Amino acid sequence: MDRERHVDDTRRLLELKRSTERAFEQVAKYVAAKNSFHEQRKADRRREAADLLAKGQNPYLVFQEREEARRVRAAERRNARNHAMRMEQIRARLSKEEKEEARRAAEAAKKKELDQTYTRTLGRRAREERTKKYMEGATRAGVDILDATGRNTVFPSQVSRVAPKSLGLGGLRDDPERRKMVADDVAPGAQPLDAMLTRRERELRLGEGVGVGSLGKEYEPSWNAGPDRGTGAAPPRPPGTKTSEAKNTATGEEEDGDAPGLEEPEDEEAIKIRERRSALLRMESERLKAKAKERFSDPDRLYSSQVVCGREFAGDSFAPTPKRGFLFTDFEAGGTYRKKITVTNVSYSTGTFKVMDMEYPYSSLFDVEYAPPGRMSAGMSTSIHLTFTPRTMDPVSCHLQLSTNTGIVRVPVECRPKSAEVYLVNEELDFPETLVGQRAIAFAQLINEGAIPVPFACEYPVPAGCEPGSRDGEDGDDSPFTVRVRGSWKELEDGRRVPSAEGVVPGYGSAFIVCEFHPRRDGTVQEDVHVRLGAPLDVDAVVKLRAVAGPLPVHLDGRTTMDFKGVAVGCVYRDELIVKNRADVPARCVLRVPECLLGSCEIIPDMLFCQPGGSATFSVKMTPTEKTAARCKKHVNPETGCVEVPMKVTTPGQNLPVPFTLRALLTSSDLTFDPPAVDFGKVALGEVSAVKVKITNRARLMQTFGFSELPDTVSVAPSPYGEILAGETLEVELRYAPTLVQSQAFAVRVKTLLGGRIFDLKCVGRGVRPALEMTGNVVTLPPTAAREMSHGTVVIRNTSRRRTETFEFVVPDEASNVLRVSPHVGTLGPGRGTRVRVEFCPEDPPPPTPPPAPTPEPPELDEDGNPIEKPEDAEDADGDAEGDADGAEAVEGEDVEDEDAPAPEPEPEPEPEEPPEPKRDVWRVPVFIKAAPPLTEDESTFDPNDDDEWVGHPTAVQHVEVRAVTRAGKSSVVVDNLHEVPGSAELTYDLDFGHVAVGDRVVRSIRLRNLADTAVGVGMSAPDHEGVFTALTASRPMPPLGELDVKVAFQPGRVHDYHEIVTLKTTLRTIRVAMRGAGISPALDVVPSDVVDCGDAVPGDCKNATLTLTNPTAFPQRW
Repeated sequence: MDRERHVDDTRRLLELKRSTERAFEQVAKYVAAKNSFHEQRKADRRREAADLLAKGQNPYLVFQEREEARRVRAAERRNARNHAMRMEQIRARLSKEEKEEARRAAEAAKKKELDQTYTRTLGRRAREERTKKYMEGATRAGVDILDATGRNTVFPSQVSRVAPKSLGLGGLRDDPERRKMVADDVAPGAQPLDAMLTRRERELRLGEGVGVGSLGKEYEPSWNAGPDRGTGAAPPRPPGTKTSEAKNTATGEEEDGDAPGLEEPEDEEAIKIRERRSALLRMESERLKAKAKERFSDPDRLYSSQVVCGREFAGDSFAPTPKRGFLFTDFEAGGTYRKKITVTNVSYSTGTFKVMDMEYPYSSLFDVEYAPPGRMSAGMSTSIHLTFTPRTMDPVSCHLQLSTNTGIVRVPVECRPKSAEVYLVNEELDFPETLVGQRAIAFAQLINEGAIPVPFACEYPVPAGCEPGSRDGEDGDDSPFTVRVRGSWKELEDGRRVPSAEGVVPGYGSAFIVCEFHPRRDGTVQEDVHVRLGAPLDVDAVVKLRAVAGPLPVHLDGRTTMDFKGVAVGCVYRDELIVKNRADVPARCVLRVPECLLGSCEIIPDMLFCQPGGSATFSVKMTPTEKTAARCKKHVNPETGCVEVPMKVTTPGQNLPVPFTLRALLTSSDLTFDPPAVDFGKVALGEVSAVKVKITNRARLMQTFGFSELPDTVSVAPSPYGEILAGETLEVELRYAPTLVQSQAFAVRVKTLLGGRIFDLKCVGRGVRPALEMTGNVVTLPPTAAREMSHGTVVIRNTSRRRTETFEFVVPDEASNVLRVSPHVGTLGPGRGTRVRVEFCPEDPPPPTPPPAPTPEPPELDEDGNPIEKPEDAEDADGDAEGDADGAEAVEGEDVEDEDAPAPEPEPEPEPEEPPEPKRDVWRVPVFIKAAPPLTEDESTFDPNDDDEWVGHPTAVQHVEVRAVTRAGKSSVVVDNLHEVPGSAELTYDLDFGHVAVGDRVVRSIRLRNLADTAVGVGMSAPDHEGVFTALTASRPMPPLGELDVKVAFQPGRVHDYHEIVTLKTTLRTIRVAMRGAGISPALDVVPSDVVDCGDAVPGDCKNATLTLTNPTAFPQRW
């Protein structure tokens, strides 16, 4: 590490040297060039000076004039550039101002035009004009009112041009007059369809015209033939008959001229002719009556158009002055009112008029007086007086009709009762952009077009869309709008007058509502002002206020709080307050220290100038003292306990200062210790005495502390440094390990970073000589897997020359299953020692606890307390049936579904499991030493600090610390073909070779399997030196998730039972294998033992003999 640092430092120094040399070279070149230039210039001037002297001129004066001329030219060029730049800026500014002025003028003109247009569309008059225009266009007669009294029955189909929904063939076929009226309205001059005519009308339609020619086939010429018509001969009459003529009466009925008492009746032919004549007369009479009715329904039948010099006059020939006609306003029931208008002939020629009767029921309310004008030339005028006598307060709107030569002239007559018509002119007020701290005023006007004054009151402004009254008087102060009525004041109890939000709109007058916008914060504001109009209207009007508040020119960029967080007494804290200026001119900013913070707060500087578009910084230093909390008591927030002092940055010319709050949490930096003094007592050399000390932080801030300048005999656990939260109590352990036999009194120093305070903790301890001496009282064991054995040793020695010491190791209860000390009890003579072995064999981790079985729900009970059985079988059957049906449908549509089915999403890969953490254990095993009586009876000489061998000691306790680590997870290497030895705490497998004859060799294999994802090295401990058991497989690594067979041979050399334990060591764990085998000497008894005689036999014959084998040993044998 040091060599790398040295190489890096050398490299950086060389780079610095090279860069410095390059810089020096560049500077030297520049200086050389500059010197060369100046030298050349001086040489040129010397030569020029010699020439000038030769000519009799002053070289100094010439050179001076040349330099002055060069300076003047440079100044002129610079001034010209500056002048051009300033002129360009002035032209740009003027152009910008002209465009802005034009834009403002256009906006003002547009706004004025919109206001005028909007004002003209308000009020009752405008509404009535729109209603009148609609009624005149929708009615047949072109009137704006059908029946003002409501006493007559009005049929819409007779007075309206709007076709009803029931328009069709319905009753039009049976009603010719209605059919003609509808046809004239929809399509004048059009002929009806054949489907809309009756059969008789369709037959008559075949002829042209109306009359006899259109009667069709039913008409015969003989209908009009009399006795002297036709052939000229009269029909024969019986003798004695009397002739008479048929006469048509006015009603179209036929009278028979024969007088009663005729001798002989008419014949059938005469009766037939008479009936035909009657039918003809009836048809002609109906046609004439229809024609007359049609002419009478046309109002223009009595009038004719006026044509003068080839020009036809169109329009009303007489015009009233004023054009609005008769207007009676503010009338009261029972009064009499009289108005006059002037009627002028505006046609091309002479004309006259006559006043027609007014329609019912207005004829009883008006009296018309006028002198008959006679024939009036064009441009002549006359007067008409109209007297109005109202009986009710209902408004009246009708016409006075004048019958003229060219048509009817309708003069409007309108009567308005005395009422109140108040409307709001400006329903939406848009304020110009206003800076915070400034004010803007806008006006809303209430106009009363009636004669009755109306009181009104303005409510507090509320946010747009809210109901009135949702903000009370106190909350109304938060609104940036103030509403008052111009010219209205309210007197208080103390005699003062304040503006009022109530007023009265006089008759035919107006009132102005003054709305002031004084924002306290920037942003867009939209609020509504509800204007409550009193009797007789009792309605509300809403004024919508919309304004945009611009931010202050001098601002803190949105910062409202300077929060020092927690501050401790005696410490120094600093913060910066950045002030920004968005105006076009510099601003002088002043920041003063409040009175309550004098001596605790310092501002540097307290006044500065902030340039346009720039920023400036105030440096605030906070140094709280013991008196700061008392002086700022009134500014303490009871909820948080913080001191919140309001401060402000003032700027001349800015109405509102820029406020902000200085916030700090005052606290002390005390630490307390429990106990306040530590007594370690008597501690043997090599031993450690631990005392727990509680540290409490009395401050409201987190503190960082540390035990500094600790003596060599004192240590702190778990760490001498730490952090402690506000109000928190930490527990540390002070450990005292004396190195000398003596009493010590010392102080442990604790330092904190909060305020740099130092606390001294007094400590007392005494070191004594140990009864037994240990080579090391800390045993650190290697990482051990479950059911694997690891061990460590401790050497104990009795240093006394005369005493005998008895000791005992007591393993803690929590480690009794995994930790064993051997020997754990012993006696050591003077100067004797022994080795103590500490063995550690962790157990298998307990299996995971299975989840608890779900608790069965209690059965439902009926009224008698018996369980209710649910029909589960029926439901299951139904479910199965439905499932089968669904399955059948799925099979039928399997091909279709497979085509449209989306591809299955791939399953997410399982995340790799994190390796479990190993388990670390630390045990302090106490070593009890039996009390030793003094070897002398003079107990007054007993002193533990004395090195006298004759002095005994009481029962003493020393400790051995055991540190062990248990590997986590399951075993990574296992043996597949062997069984574990039952009852063994350490993982041990049994390898049995059985009985093997002396001198024979048997080979067995140990099959290892690697469960880990990494390669594992495998090694085997050497068997016994006798060579009975031999390892045949060399050490080699085992691949990940692979297997390895370790071959072991057994070859006994004598008859004996052999037992041996070998260890297979891997990088993950250690496996023990217990090998055993028996060496035997095999023996067989054969009868007969020498010769087996089968007797004589000829070729092709078979002889049998018996050979008996007997095993005299106690184990089976192969032969």
